[in-house]
Amino acid sequence: MARIFIKKKLFQEAIGLFEQVLLLDSRNKAPVYLGLADCYRHLGQLESALEHYRLAEEHLSEPGGEVKLKKLYCLIELHRLEQALLQADEVIIVLPDTAK
Repeated sequence: MARIFIKKKLFQEAIGLFEQVLLLDSRNKAPVYLGLADCYRHLGQLESALEHYRLAEEHLSEPGGEVKLKKLYCLIELHRLEQALLQADEVIIVLPDTAK
């Protein structure tokens, strides 16, 4: 249901649903945190987005390039360029080699 709200750009409503899911004893919280982060980013709440991307990473067994890349975009938008450069190194390391 939250994804439907996101498609309709009803980010605040999606946030409410994601927060309700977090109140449940869910073991798979990474996609919920990722959804929250995306909503906050669309609303321009970049600090909240960055925090939720970090939480998504913590709950992933193997953090992938998607979350790291989204964190990088937030850091750039927040003008935290030194942190963005460090994050860029992590993104480069994680992204698969597609030149094969």
